[in-house]
Amino acid sequence: MSERAAPARRGPPRAPCPRAHGRCGERIARQHAAGKLTAFERVEELIDAAGVAPPAPEL
Repeated sequence: MSERAAPARRGPPRAPCPRAHGRCGERIARQHAAGKLTAFERVEELIDAAGVAPPAPEL
């Protein structure tokens, strides 16, 4: 078996995300600066617009 080399990284070194997800913090900040929302935020807006309440947590 031959081992494949990892693809070369492009751009500056990656800064760690506060939530340990790579550069997602930087990406989300760029999306917000461009006036865009993340997929999760879009889903939250759709749920709010539909008037559907999330299930209450069980105690």
